[in-house]
Amino acid sequence: MDEGELRKQERALLRGIGICMLAFLAGLGLWAYNFAFTPRLHQLPAPPETVKAPPPPKLAPPSSTIMPPKLEQNTATPGPRYVHRGGSILRDKPKPSGHTLKKELKGARVMLETLEADGWAKVTDGSISGWMRASVLGIDPPQ
Repeated sequence: MDEGELRKQERALLRGIGICMLAFLAGLGLWAYNFAFTPRLHQLPAPPETVKAPPPPKLAPPSSTIMPPKLEQNTATPGPRYVHRGGSILRDKPKPSGHTLKKELKGARVMLETLEADGWAKVTDGSISGWMRASVLGIDPPQ
């Protein structure tokens, strides 16, 4: 390498170092500005002790939401029931982990056999017998 080429590389190196120093100083200046003009938590006034938040308003349930009638033990006589939630799953066991036998459509008619206390109903749909959540079944067809 000749001396002219070496001087070019030195100048480029010094220019790069200068740019890095300039960026560092700009960042340091930005940090100092934010530090000086950002309020600190210890500088904020203490919250007033006597102010109490008003209690949240009691909201009425929306009138557009129609819940299916709940099946209770005393009204759970065997007989026809209607599925009130589309995509409800008929399972082989009364557990959420039971295998899916069939997905029922909204309005499907099933025959209730028994109702368990833990919220599961044994139903028959044609030749398939299985378990469904009792909360998705109703006595009347859905609207």
